[in-house]
Amino acid sequence: MASRSKQNIISTLFPKTNGPGRRTEVYRDKEVIYSQDSQADAVFYVHSGIVKITMDSKGRRRKAMLALLQEGDLFGEGCLGTGTRRNSTATSIRQSSITRLQKANFRSKLDEDKVVAGNFIKYLISRTERFHADLADLFLNSSEKRLARILLMYGSLEKEPSSGSVAPGFDQTALAEIVGTTRARVSTFMNEFRRKGYVRYDRGEMVVDAGRLTSFLSRSTPE
Repeated sequence: MASRSKQNIISTLFPKTNGPGRRTEVYRDKEVIYSQDSQADAVFYVHSGIVKITMDSKGRRRKAMLALLQEGDLFGEGCLGTGTRRNSTATSIRQSSITRLQKANFRSKLDEDKVVAGNFIKYLISRTERFHADLADLFLNSSEKRLARILLMYGSLEKEPSSGSVAPGFDQTALAEIVGTTRARVSTFMNEFRRKGYVRYDRGEMVVDAGRLTSFLSRSTPE
């Protein structure tokens, strides 16, 4: 889950109630929130669920995974710059509750309230640090460890008190896209994780053993 401190930084700007320039909606699994090249005129806040940010390579039929966002995260803030079009696509994973705030309303709040503006800058810095960590993970760690890190990170969204955490509903194709490898390799890794007890299945849900995965990630294995 998003930490309480992260939520407090900006959540007051995005109450779930509708208001001037503000609307909260529930998005279905795989529903597009906005598309690449669409008009950039609002900032979004995730109350619950997961949002996938991707970018298409024009003319090459390739797609890059830029980020996975969860409760307490902002996205679409690029509209505050000089660009008028989205440079990425935002898609809901499973069901997500998201508030949309018009760019003009968000800018007005930043201009009027120095505390909010300062907290927004802190949030952007934390997002940049997370992006750098994800980029380093992509280049420095094996695909197997990246997969383990994804399962551990996003499995914390839902908790089962006695048996571990329930991983989000990523199919193996989505996991391959996130990790940056092939679906066949993800399938091989998942079978091995299951054999070693890192994950198990309970009534169709994949349950992550956080302790064992953390231990696996802490080991130093040559690339």
